[in-house]
Amino acid sequence: MIRSVRWLCCVVAILACVAVSDRTARAQAAGGAPEIRKSEWNGYERRDFTIDGRACLLVLPKQPAAGHPWIWRTEFFGHEPQADIALLGKGFHVAYMDVQNMYGAPVALDHMDKYYDYLVQTRELSAKTVLEGFSRGGLFALNWAARHPDRVACIYNDAPVCDFKSWPAGFGKAKGSPDDWKRCLAAYQLTEAQAREYKLNPVDHLAGLAKAKVPLLHVCGDADEVVPFEENTQLLAKRYRELGGPITVIAKAGVGHHPHSLQNPLPIVAFVLEHTGGSLTPAELLNGSRRIVFLGDSITAAGGYVAGFDAWLTLQQTAVPRRVICAGLPSETVSGLSEDGHAGGQFPRPDLAERLDRILDLTKPDLVIACYGINCGIYEPFDAGRLAKYQAGLENLKRAVEQRAARLVLVTPPFYDDLRAPKKFSYNAVLDRYSEWLVGQQKQGWHVVDLHSAMTQAVQRRRASDPQFTFQPDGVHPNDAGQWYVAAQLIRWFGDDVAGASTPADMLTASGVPASVWPLIQQRVNVLRDSYVGTAGHKRPGVAKGVPVAEAEKQAAELTEKIQQLITPAK
Repeated sequence: MIRSVRWLCCVVAILACVAVSDRTARAQAAGGAPEIRKSEWNGYERRDFTIDGRACLLVLPKQPAAGHPWIWRTEFFGHEPQADIALLGKGFHVAYMDVQNMYGAPVALDHMDKYYDYLVQTRELSAKTVLEGFSRGGLFALNWAARHPDRVACIYNDAPVCDFKSWPAGFGKAKGSPDDWKRCLAAYQLTEAQAREYKLNPVDHLAGLAKAKVPLLHVCGDADEVVPFEENTQLLAKRYRELGGPITVIAKAGVGHHPHSLQNPLPIVAFVLEHTGGSLTPAELLNGSRRIVFLGDSITAAGGYVAGFDAWLTLQQTAVPRRVICAGLPSETVSGLSEDGHAGGQFPRPDLAERLDRILDLTKPDLVIACYGINCGIYEPFDAGRLAKYQAGLENLKRAVEQRAARLVLVTPPFYDDLRAPKKFSYNAVLDRYSEWLVGQQKQGWHVVDLHSAMTQAVQRRRASDPQFTFQPDGVHPNDAGQWYVAAQLIRWFGDDVAGASTPADMLTASGVPASVWPLIQQRVNVLRDSYVGTAGHKRPGVAKGVPVAEAEKQAAELTEKIQQLITPAK
């Protein structure tokens, strides 16, 4: 028995030694076991060490996210760090390796390979990194990704160099940098003549990334004279899309090479999370938003649920007031479809795509909440082609919103009351299909409020005791109770429960706010709606144009002051 125990102990010891030896061997293969120096960076533990003869650092989150995701800053660590800090808060590690003055040349990529091996094999970080290339760092990020597309979850580049012939060479619109150009030629071991013919710059070397569908986000100033937008990001984006690669470009109007990043990093963080299995919480979306724009058809344009949501926000009393803008348009679809003889043949249904750019550019949202679909099935039996148009319209909306550094929350189609507007088939069942598809997009990182299922179930419950109950007397348009139900579902998604209040006024009075605040909020929503929708323009006859935006904002400010005067004594 004693012999058996001793034998077993020996076996365990041998296996332990093998495991340690294997781990050590892997560490040495990645550059050896480095000497680590610890410090603090923006409230997080920072570790500095050397890999493959290059200075490296790693910033650790307080609680690593599942899978140990990480973002790799390839140049200018610590400059405009707001996105990195936000991602640390979401459980990401932040990595950096000093390969300055190598301009993304193969020698730099070789060093980066060693650092990657160390972080993945020894530190056990995710096998897929997020690359972050600031300015010349774009050369490193894009070239390393082209070498290893299977190791990249996504890439966020900021005013990136995408072609060394643009910068530092200065062969195009850019002034260039003669000293950097000499160092660049030396790093690549090229003569200037060879460099002019070089075909492995990021703009020329995108096929592998596109085939792997690596998502790119480029944040740039469109007036950049150092790294011209046209020669770098704009050219790369055109070629990448032609190859089938996914890219979002946030072009900051009138901005040069600086400042980098976005003051509010929410769009960057959301992009990274979307492609690494995470997402922003509804509360994070809302807390990072000061201008909230609602898009939709007549249900949204009626303003009831938008005003209810605005009333809830008014109770929050944030340090920086939020502006809620209702930009719904009656009859509108996101699918671009219209039934024959709509409105007695007076006009076809307006298509959101026709006014989308104008309304977004005018309202300048941080957050867009959009509810479409009830008009997109065109009140006919289910048709896959019509659903495809709806899907394409929402995807176009998402792209347009994200290109403006805003975030999008999509609401599934409202309930259609087959009892009040009966057909030979269930149109609500058609909308079930639309809703199911949209809810499924949550797996792709989309933010979706499932109004359709909740509203359908709510009506069914009420009809168990009141068979004639309805939120929509005409089958489509919610009454006041229906509008408040929609608002309450949105409020619930954002983290609060107002189910105990039967009306917006009840919600206000339950918080000690006079009910007289409610009509003022409604008036504010209506003034802003008429102005912004009318000023942006559309093709829907019979919609009030409203006063000019400046006048509407003045009226809204006066209403806000009255609201605050009523609220303040109650607090």
